[in-house]
Amino acid sequence: MPEPGAATAESADRSSAVRLFVERATAVNPGFALTDRNATGVAAICRELDGLPLAIELAAARANAFTIAELAVRLGDRFHLLRGSRTAELRHRTLHAVMDWSYRLLDDGERRLFARLSVFAGRFELSWAEKLAADLHQPATTAAIVAALVDKSLLSHESGRYRMLETLRAYGMEQLAEHGDLEHARDRHAALVMAIADDPRQQFEVDGTAAQLVGATIEQFRTAMDWSADRGDAQTAQRIAATLTLHRREPGQPAVGRRQLQLTLHGGGDVSPAVRAQALSGLTLLAAHQGDLAAATAAGEEAAALFREAGEMDRYAIVLRRLAFAEIFCGSLNQADALLVRAQQATASPKLGVRAAVLAERALTTLLLADWDQAARLSDEVHQILREADDPDLLTYTTLIRAEATRNLSGPAAGSGWLCVALRRIDGTGWLWNTALGLQVASRFFDDLGRPQQEVVVLSAVHELLQRPGGALLRWAEGVNRKRFAWLRESLGAERFEALVWEGRTRPVIDLLDEVYRLLSRYGKGAP
Repeated sequence: MPEPGAATAESADRSSAVRLFVERATAVNPGFALTDRNATGVAAICRELDGLPLAIELAAARANAFTIAELAVRLGDRFHLLRGSRTAELRHRTLHAVMDWSYRLLDDGERRLFARLSVFAGRFELSWAEKLAADLHQPATTAAIVAALVDKSLLSHESGRYRMLETLRAYGMEQLAEHGDLEHARDRHAALVMAIADDPRQQFEVDGTAAQLVGATIEQFRTAMDWSADRGDAQTAQRIAATLTLHRREPGQPAVGRRQLQLTLHGGGDVSPAVRAQALSGLTLLAAHQGDLAAATAAGEEAAALFREAGEMDRYAIVLRRLAFAEIFCGSLNQADALLVRAQQATASPKLGVRAAVLAERALTTLLLADWDQAARLSDEVHQILREADDPDLLTYTTLIRAEATRNLSGPAAGSGWLCVALRRIDGTGWLWNTALGLQVASRFFDDLGRPQQEVVVLSAVHELLQRPGGALLRWAEGVNRKRFAWLRESLGAERFEALVWEGRTRPVIDLLDEVYRLLSRYGKGAP
């Protein structure tokens, strides 16, 4: 199967599925060729068809009637679109016929469960299947049928979770619709997702941390959210959307977009104040990450008022912290600190994760206000709390703040020990701004140590990271960095400076972090 994302003709051609598509497309349209312009579309078609050879052959046979882009958008109706020739074996004349043939081999219980499981998007756990089908079978019966469907290649089993290919899902959903069970099945799926979202472990997850409870099953949440919104269930759509703001599809990219969240907020329907407040709090976070102070403030103030009125002081503290995000990244440091002090005071008996998150943001604010002692003290307090409430991203974040505070208090040799500890924890899968902040702090150490070439490289990498989704979180550094770039350009000469800038912008970030660690570990006094 081709890799997701943009592709070139060369990279796409490494996939046997793509090569099969091109071979069959060329047979019906001799003028067809795989190019850099259509490679991404061809790869996407092959992924959407799960790499199934028959499906790919049938799709490629339509290359004489549709462009790649036209073919891709029509795959939603794949069973009508992908019809084979009359000379093919009867059960292979259409993709639908293949599905019909396999479906008729199942007994009644297997058919009903197969169709019901088609509402799952992506991977799912056996316990979820048992709950989804609780009105059809006892858990032991569901487990036995799931095993049978795996044996018959209608489900795959990977790393303890199950998955149905998209082509099989489309057929299963069609069967649900034909038997009048589609709405019921999707409502049960949405209820199941809401039960996961309402799990106490989700309630006060620190912003940006991808909870293991959701992990790679974000698509279940997105599917249930879209279904609920489409049928006008604003309450469920907003509850799911608010949960999704805590998670990422990949570093720097939230699992739900700001526009999607706004659509659930403005979609009409009856929504309780508590649910609206949670959705508004999520919108505050997304707007803050984009550096949109006006939108973050409007959503955050409404959410804060609703939480305060309901007496939900932990959630009140969280939304104040999110408002402080926006203030920090727009340069209003004193306003941010005032919000964080209010958040700290509001949580008399706070959950550890909430208290740690608020103190961590205060540590950054005081660092930016050049109160090195207070920044170090607050960072240490967060580390103390996180001994009981593990959160690796937040721990790395405050270790970076501690490193910069220590550099200013005691010099680069003392601070580099803290920095190296943090750099070892950054692997590219956690918070985007930890990666950017780590390199930003490293640039200050290189300045102190008289290593201007390394400083240019890391600052250039920071600049690239700031352009990614979520990069607004470090926009406060841009002004300082511009001044440093001007000085470094003059010091090194334009030609050498531009070469180093190019290296920083194109070099893999993980490789750069490893080199920074090796260089700075020579100067440190050991791990703190």
